[in-house]
Amino acid sequence: MRQSVLYLLVLLSGSAALSWEIVWQLLASLSIGVSAVGTAVTLAATMGGMSLGAMVMAHILERRKTQRPILLYGICELVIGAAGLGVQPGFALVESCDRILYAAVPTLAPGLHLLLILAVLVIPTMAMGATIPILGLVARRFQVSLATVYATNTAGAALGCLGIAFILVPAVGITSTIHLVASINIIVFLATLLVSRRLATAAPITVSETTTHALDLSPQTALMIAGLTGFATFALEVAWFRSLRSAFQATTDTFAIILAAVLIALAIGGRLATIARRKRWSIALPLAISGILMIAVTPGIERFDLLETENDYWLTMAKWGAITILTVGPPITLLGMALPWLLDGATSPRAWGRLYAINTLGAIIGSLSAAWLFLPFFGFARTSWLIGTVVAVVGITQLRQRVRWTVIAATIL
Repeated sequence: MRQSVLYLLVLLSGSAALSWEIVWQLLASLSIGVSAVGTAVTLAATMGGMSLGAMVMAHILERRKTQRPILLYGICELVIGAAGLGVQPGFALVESCDRILYAAVPTLAPGLHLLLILAVLVIPTMAMGATIPILGLVARRFQVSLATVYATNTAGAALGCLGIAFILVPAVGITSTIHLVASINIIVFLATLLVSRRLATAAPITVSETTTHALDLSPQTALMIAGLTGFATFALEVAWFRSLRSAFQATTDTFAIILAAVLIALAIGGRLATIARRKRWSIALPLAISGILMIAVTPGIERFDLLETENDYWLTMAKWGAITILTVGPPITLLGMALPWLLDGATSPRAWGRLYAINTLGAIIGSLSAAWLFLPFFGFARTSWLIGTVVAVVGITQLRQRVRWTVIAATIL
């Protein structure tokens, strides 16, 4: 029963988190414009705050024992909701400052614009990132897999992404949507308050109590894979947004479709990571196959512009969504196994915080590099092939020698 409550709370908080990201994307588009660059800036600001929050909270949890990690999780949700209510006026201020900056210092305006967005989003995004090491302790308390908790949170994010883009915002507008999303964060906080009271007599969780089976990789290799998968996921998301935006010709809807497709695949990958950890499977083979599939699906994504639009809007959205999931889903599902697999094998808040922070830093570099470097100079296809090649090579090098040559031979054939 307690585990079911935990999964429900994590599902709700995930839906709220991605609802916030869609809202921020919409608000940012008023000043930046809806584009690959605008998407990259919003993603970079969001992931930067989450990375910082994960590291700060990991440091705190290493130094202090906590008896009620579920309540600490709820407090973070309360902070997200309260800070989220101030984001809309914050973006309005950014838009006003943006006009002044472009008139005064046009060459520095883009960088200063990013700093302003970071300032607006720093508190809610730090609180989001802080929940990751906390969830590690919560998972230990409830005796569940952190990878499964992560997958549930990601599944909630996919639901939130679709719900806000296709239902809430069109029906009630951005302002009312912001209030509704904030109410979800507050509800999660109140629920954690009740749950924590029932667990008040439990012993404090210390780092030694959180020990699970050790990682099958060196700490350096684990961090490298965490960073690479964050880089690849978000670089591809930006690249796919550029390509599918031209094919689907519906910017906000396209962003929601791509984001939902990626999140659904990541949620499935997180669940598969739990199975892989239980059976002691290596992450190297899924990583290698993921890179190969990235290369393989690129020509198909390039031809999405040949898809015909249906007369019915919802039928068109369903068609585009299904095709996107079937195309990008397999490589992202396998790629998405890596981070939860690594988190599930980590043994302390510091390790959880580092892995997640490196993953989000990789996401920042990937999104910005795709928008400002790879896409302008190489185009969509070469960008996807380059990322897929790097992921495949890293995965193959981590395989045992016999499996490595089998995968190489199968790829060539």
